[in-house]
Amino acid sequence: MKMKAAVVIGPRQIEIQELEVPVLAPTEILVRVTACGVCHSELARYLGQGTMWLGDPLTYPLRLGHEPAGVVEDVGDAVQAFKPGDRVTGVGFKKSFAEYAVIDLASKALVTAVIKVPDGVPLETCISEPIKCCAGIVRYSQVKFGDYVFVAGCGFMGLLVIANLAARGAGAIIACDVVPSRLQLARELGATVTLNARETAVVEEVRAITNGRMCDVVFEGIGNPAGVALAGQVLRNSPPPGIIVLYGYHAVPAVYDLSLWGPKAPIVLSLHPEHSPDQQRDLEIALQAIATGLYPLEKLITHRFPLDETGKGLDALVNPPPGYIKGIVVP
Repeated sequence: MKMKAAVVIGPRQIEIQELEVPVLAPTEILVRVTACGVCHSELARYLGQGTMWLGDPLTYPLRLGHEPAGVVEDVGDAVQAFKPGDRVTGVGFKKSFAEYAVIDLASKALVTAVIKVPDGVPLETCISEPIKCCAGIVRYSQVKFGDYVFVAGCGFMGLLVIANLAARGAGAIIACDVVPSRLQLARELGATVTLNARETAVVEEVRAITNGRMCDVVFEGIGNPAGVALAGQVLRNSPPPGIIVLYGYHAVPAVYDLSLWGPKAPIVLSLHPEHSPDQQRDLEIALQAIATGLYPLEKLITHRFPLDETGKGLDALVNPPPGYIKGIVVP
């Protein structure tokens, strides 16, 4: 059986190729992909600026896409938990900018978690990896009831982090971005205060809002040196130490100014996917958040690209079109 797949053949070059659908091993499932999120973490490889998954030198051709949802088409002989027709999402699917994706349920090499999507929840909203990450980012962040919290960056994941923090009972959630429409969404999802970094002196505003205390926990989701520097500026310096949560994807080598980190002695948490001790539970919580409306994915998925426009989907991460929050590829 053949399938179409988006193959990156060089920097910013994608071909739609016809490939053989893999023959399933006993512990594998074949999923017909109905939607796959477009993620910043893969942008550097598409642009020719990054490395492969585990830091190996970048080589082409390669295939991207790791935020899929779809319908089980076939299962290996040893698979009992799933059957054809099941609607699923998961972590561990790679190469999912394609009509079909395969996952090994017994894989030891990948972070793996697969779960059935609840009835009534649109599949395209269940783009597994980022929603699972946002659940884990806040679960493991050590935020306490009443804390002053700062969120740097109100993109897709930053907005879901804000929704989580509001449900957790943070004392004040200060959201910072440069796009007014994103700041409006941040307010709708529970941000107490929103600051446009192009229009206000952010550090001084935070000092006034917190009565000089500054923030107990700072979430950095921008993924560049400016975001990290801002995190150090708005963090409190009184004991016990404040917490900086790094979840932005820092894919390109750069120079970072950490001069404020020394005297403040922050606890630094790098809450990327592999940090989670329970991927399956994080994914279950995230799907529950979608089903109950805590994660309003219907508002946040703003752009859809057919498989043959996968390149346009990735280019939208470089130059976002008006109103862009999150894009998905729909094979």
